[in-house]
Amino acid sequence: MAGEWVQDPCRERADLENKAIACQLAVARQNGRRPPLGTDLGSDPQQPAGGPVLHAAAPNPFAEATSLAFTLPRAGHVTLRLFDVAGREVATLVDRDRTSGLHRVRIDAAPLAAGAYFARLETADGVRSRRIVRLR
Repeated sequence: MAGEWVQDPCRERADLENKAIACQLAVARQNGRRPPLGTDLGSDPQQPAGGPVLHAAAPNPFAEATSLAFTLPRAGHVTLRLFDVAGREVATLVDRDRTSGLHRVRIDAAPLAAGAYFARLETADGVRSRRIVRLR
């Protein structure tokens, strides 16, 4: 099959899941509701080479919302929590089993005060953290 392009069925499934999530978020906005603080924005099943990776938030700093992405080398239980600078847990964004690959979580800034926060990703393969900043 030299030169022939083959669609990855896993990527196709992830694309459909992302479209469904985007549709749910749009409907919530049309109805005047905000999506939950840690809205799961879907996943991409590509395998990373090493341990878990917590990617930089985009945008950061943020005013209304930001998204965090993390990459898992293998499937397993994941906890992604948000802490303030005093070390108090502000929110649990993810606390469930996830497949390997890239995952995205949307963070709605409405319930957060302006300031610095730390996102902490915990898996069986390690712990990672990132600083994020909420603007008013």
